[in-house]
Amino acid sequence: MKKKAQSLLDFINVFPLQSIQIVPRSPITDKEAKSLLSVWNGEKDPYGYRIIPEDADPIVIASLTSKGMLKNKPMSRIGSGDAPVRTVEITDKGKTIIRNIILHSEKSSFENDDFDFKYEFIHRASQPEGKVAFTLSKEKFNWIQRAFRV
Repeated sequence: MKKKAQSLLDFINVFPLQSIQIVPRSPITDKEAKSLLSVWNGEKDPYGYRIIPEDADPIVIASLTSKGMLKNKPMSRIGSGDAPVRTVEITDKGKTIIRNIILHSEKSSFENDDFDFKYEFIHRASQPEGKVAFTLSKEKFNWIQRAFRV
């Protein structure tokens, strides 16, 4: 006689929750992180606000603004004949992301200069170990941990 699982509880009994580990997701994508870093490395206006680079994607900048990484500032005119320039202020959440990028990608002067990163990896590396939803207990082993134990 074959027994079939008929509910979620039957599945949980077969596959214990202690073996599941949830990894926290990054708050922004790699493209957004690179745009945020380009704003950080860009110029400032006379009032101290960051000028959005001309090559920045406006949809990505709008996404960063809606996620709370950037704060829009009024349009300013630099010089008399220039077109209006869009300026932003980087919030504390944005500064935290930039700090993680800079600290993670810090290299010595002897290393290569090409600067490419994946923010998803940086976010996982910067998270403390205690923020994982499920952890594998080292003292108590369930049947699935004993089966795959090396």
